[in-house]
Amino acid sequence: MGVASATFALSAHQQAFAQTIQQQDFDFRVRPYLQDLQGDRVTVMTHINRKGFTWLEVRAQGEQQFRKVVQSEDGLINANTRSTVLTIHGLQSGKTYEYRVYAKEILTFEAYKVVYGKEISSPLYTFKTPDENSQATSCVIYNDVHGRAHSYGQLLDIAGKPEFDFAILNGDMFDYVTNEEDLYDKLLTPLGERFASEKPFFMLRGNHETRGAYSRDFKNFFRYEDNTYYGTFRRGPVSWLMLDTGEDKPDTAEVYAGVVDFDQYRIDQAKWAEKIMASDAFRKSAFRVVVMHIPPFYSGEWHGPMEVQRLFAPLFDKYKVDVVISGHTHTYGFHEATAMHSYPVFIGGGPKEGNRTLIHVKADNRKLEVNMILDNGTNVGTYSKTR
Repeated sequence: MGVASATFALSAHQQAFAQTIQQQDFDFRVRPYLQDLQGDRVTVMTHINRKGFTWLEVRAQGEQQFRKVVQSEDGLINANTRSTVLTIHGLQSGKTYEYRVYAKEILTFEAYKVVYGKEISSPLYTFKTPDENSQATSCVIYNDVHGRAHSYGQLLDIAGKPEFDFAILNGDMFDYVTNEEDLYDKLLTPLGERFASEKPFFMLRGNHETRGAYSRDFKNFFRYEDNTYYGTFRRGPVSWLMLDTGEDKPDTAEVYAGVVDFDQYRIDQAKWAEKIMASDAFRKSAFRVVVMHIPPFYSGEWHGPMEVQRLFAPLFDKYKVDVVISGHTHTYGFHEATAMHSYPVFIGGGPKEGNRTLIHVKADNRKLEVNMILDNGTNVGTYSKTR
C-alpha cells in the first residue's frame, strides 16, 4: 500500500518574512506589553524576531532583589519560540513593581544539545497593580482606528495626555487581520511606544477583527481572564461590562463562506451578561459602564446591530447601566437617554482625520464623567453623573 506525501511551499509573504528576519540582528519584535492586570497578578506578553528563550525579572519598587519569571507548562519551560507569555503571580494590591525582560537567541535546539547566541534585555519598566480599596479610576477608549498606527499617539496628545489607569480598544483596530505582522506593526508597536509596557489594555473585538486569515489566531496575542473576548471587571467604583458584538451581517452571508456562528455567540453572551448584571457585585457598584463595538442604537438596521439591540438593550434598561460606549458607525455622536433607552450612548468616530475621537472615562466614589475628544481638541460629547 503506497504512502501519500505532500510538499507545502511557503507563500511569497512567508518567504519574504523569513528572509527579512534572518537579515536582522536578534532583537525584540515589539516592546513587552501588559495584559490582564489584577491586584495579585499580571501577564507580560513578549515577542522576539527569532527563536529563543525569554524570561523576566521583577521586584517591588524600592526592593533590591529581583525574582525570575518564566513560562512553564507540563515541566517544560517555553523555549525555542518567538512568543512567550510571562504571568507574574503573588503581587500585592495597589503596589508599584519594576520589571525587565531578557531573551537569548537559540542557534541549535536538539535533543541533547542547545546552543545559545546573543542575549538581549529591555529597559526597566514599572506598573502598578489595581488597589482593591481605591475609590477612583480612569481609562481611555479607542475605536475604529482601522490600521492607522499613528492615531494612537496623536489622539492622546491632542486630548492633552489625560491620566489613565488602562486603555480599552473598542473594536476595528484593523481593516482585517492577515498575519502576525499586522498585529506587530499596526497595533503592538504604536501601543508599546506610548504606554502598553506600563499600562494594560483590553482588546475588545469589533466586526473587522473577525475577518482575515489570521482572525482565528488573534486571541493568542492577548490575555482574557476567562479566555473569552467579552468579560467584566471592577476598577474603583466602576463595574465594567465588555461585550463582543460580533459581525454585522447574517451568518449566512456569502462573504462569510459558512464559517461563522455569531448569532448563537451573541445569544450565549447575552445569557452570560444577564447573570453578571444581576449579581450583587454589579448592581451595588457606584457606577456601571458597558463597552461594546456595535452600539445598541443608531447604527442602522443591518442584521448584527438589530440583534445587538434585541439581545442587550433590554438588559441595560433592566439593570440600570449608567452609560454605553460604542463605535462602528464612523460617525461620532453623544445620545442622551430617551424613551428608547434609559442610559446615554457614546459612539466614537471613524479612522479618517477630522473624524477620530478618544473617549476618556474617570470616576470616583461620587461622580462618573465621560468626555469624547475630537482630533482637533474639541469636546464633542460629555456626560457626568453624581451619586
